[in-house]
Amino acid sequence: GHEMDGRQLLEALNNLFEKDPDINELGLVVSAAPTDHPEAAQSPSLVCFEDSNTKSPYILFEHRLGVAFWCVPSIYKYALQTFYSVSHSLNLDSTDPHDSSQILLAKNTTRCVLLINADCYTALNFRKKLIIRGYIERKEEIKLLDLIFTKHPKSGEAWAHRKWIFSSIDNDSNSTSLHNSPAKTDFVREQASNEIRVCTRVAEIYPKNYYSWTHRAWVLAQLGLVAVEEDYQEINKWIPRNISDYCGYHHMQHLLARLSVLKSHDHPSPLSCCICKLWLKEFNQVNTLLDLYPGHEAIWTHKRSISLLFFNQIAIQHNISPLCSVNILKRDLSEPPAKDAVSKEHLALMKSLYLRDMEFVQDCIDDTGASYYEQQRRFACSFKIFMVQKVFVNIASDEEMKKTSEELNNLITLMQQSFDENRRGMWVD
Repeated sequence: GHEMDGRQLLEALNNLFEKDPDINELGLVVSAAPTDHPEAAQSPSLVCFEDSNTKSPYILFEHRLGVAFWCVPSIYKYALQTFYSVSHSLNLDSTDPHDSSQILLAKNTTRCVLLINADCYTALNFRKKLIIRGYIERKEEIKLLDLIFTKHPKSGEAWAHRKWIFSSIDNDSNSTSLHNSPAKTDFVREQASNEIRVCTRVAEIYPKNYYSWTHRAWVLAQLGLVAVEEDYQEINKWIPRNISDYCGYHHMQHLLARLSVLKSHDHPSPLSCCICKLWLKEFNQVNTLLDLYPGHEAIWTHKRSISLLFFNQIAIQHNISPLCSVNILKRDLSEPPAKDAVSKEHLALMKSLYLRDMEFVQDCIDDTGASYYEQQRRFACSFKIFMVQKVFVNIASDEEMKKTSEELNNLITLMQQSFDENRRGMWVD
């Protein structure tokens, strides 16, 4: 059969979106012929071209759109050229009324371009103008991005566009201010569950997706304690299912810092019971993971981060300010607080927690029968060195440090021999 040209392909695609506005998944297929889908061919929800003289470019089944590889170059070229043409004829900066047919053509062509190339900044920028002028609803654009992310989950430009949809509310067209207005706050809250759902889905299907995790953290930064606690519970479930994906651990560190700030509004002291329980729970969960998955570098790296974050946070001040979480995450955590800035109560708590954690670490070192023992021992010894240098030196007496020095030197020598040269810098100071 003959192949359709670019114009026919674009018209057919637009017709499919009119027929099913709830398309929620996009994929490329080798062929879109009905005979390739014997089960689906019997379904009334199947949409494709059944003309024997036409090679079918699309298949639509249960809100899932398949696009045949052969038609991608033709439809992309035509849609892009048509978009460039209509963008030059449409002056969206003008307050004069615009031709509705031209607006529709601009929407359809940019949609087609982005489904194939989500990083086309020109198309995204033009759609921003359409949103500002009210020709595209923000919820409609979010829905399109949900579809785009099923095919292009790591498109940095598309994720930036998604953030812009929220941050540009009540701001001028060039602003991405993060200062909340009532309208923006209401819209973020209304869309929050969908945003978290999309970020979770993308993170599970496409691991180590920096863009989705960054967007998730940004959304939560606009929300209050209840939303952050809910996400904390979700991440507690997510981490054991994705044990080697450090993105989840890094997000947990942000959640712990933010929860400490939010909870401190009701409990002024960082030594308050609820905040200490929060961190102790995380320490226990990390230790459990290390028992279940010995030798996992991602878990040991997370253990380092939360230990340093916790001990430095405790020593910052008694009253945690609203900016504390930012300071915690951005200040040089390798610089310990001065001893005279830490109360006796803080020192006693930190020392007891330190000694408690060292018991677990020593158990890891002594458990020669554990699976992956060599890896577990190396990371445990390295962690012990790290804690002595960054924490214990700050809370121990001179006599205690003297007793620890010889053991520390032996551990450092052992670690220098255990790690290869490329990784020694990270795990051996």
